[in-house]
Amino acid sequence: MKKKQIKLIIILEKLLEKQLKRQVGTMPEDLPTPKKSLKQLEKENKKSLNK
Repeated sequence: MKKKQIKLIIILEKLLEKQLKRQVGTMPEDLPTPKKSLKQLEKENKKSLNK
């Protein structure tokens, strides 16, 4: 029974990935990495608002 569940999960993952590629186009792991992190941008924004 457990092997069937694992196979089903793998099949579902592949189907979901295909559907995401069709709808979104680019998978999240293939997106470019930003130069600055969200934390850095928030910190800079806070500094500029305090001036």
